[in-house]
Amino acid sequence: MAPLEVLALLRIALAVVLYGFFGTLLWLWWRSTRSPRTIAQRMAPARLVVIEPGTAGFSRGQTFPLGPVNALGRAVTADVACRDDGASLEHAMIHHREQRWWLEDLDSKNGTWLNQQRVEGASPLRGGDIIAIASIVFQFIEADGAEPDRQP
Repeated sequence: MAPLEVLALLRIALAVVLYGFFGTLLWLWWRSTRSPRTIAQRMAPARLVVIEPGTAGFSRGQTFPLGPVNALGRAVTADVACRDDGASLEHAMIHHREQRWWLEDLDSKNGTWLNQQRVEGASPLRGGDIIAIASIVFQFIEADGAEPDRQP
């Protein structure tokens, strides 16, 4: 094989590798832009409704829409910032996985309560469940459109 033929084959091989690399980057970018929409479409919309505001400064009936992962606690960065002295900075988490919603206590000092039972680990949520953190009481509402009860 002549040196010019070897050089031509190397150029072709380099072009194939570069196009493959850029094609892979483009496919990964396309996939990353579509993932949140796909997750949101599979996730049943849900929200928390304040039933008893306690000392947190919430108002009765205040609503918090839920995303795939939601932090509850006293921290400023929490999705539902519970300004109550009985709440831990990182108190609890509500997340969607395995086609359902879960409530998980994050080793909080005063505990998280689901339907008047202390949460140990992750517990599945159903529409209408009552969640208590310190003196704050929420009702978990799924997308079925049912209005929350006003009694804890």
